[in-house]
Amino acid sequence: MKKLTLILLFTIPLLALKCNNDPEPNDPIDQLPPITQTGENTFGCLVDGEVWLPKGSLLKQDISVDYNKSQKQLLLHAIKVGSKN
Repeated sequence: MKKLTLILLFTIPLLALKCNNDPEPNDPIDQLPPITQTGENTFGCLVDGEVWLPKGSLLKQDISVDYNKSQKQLLLHAIKVGSKN
């Protein structure tokens, strides 16, 4: 009985660690940031069907946006620093 109790004490926490209630979304669109209209400063897109999210560094911001009203231009600059994908 003592062995069974020890086995249960060690296996139940291990099983709980493997349990993941929030699986990765299968649809790449679900991995993109939510659409906002409040200036949340988020950006993401699909490149060849794969999710691309900007990632800056301490010295360089990851996204900048400029709107030129007279020329009706929206300029978006996004970078991904230190990432292999």
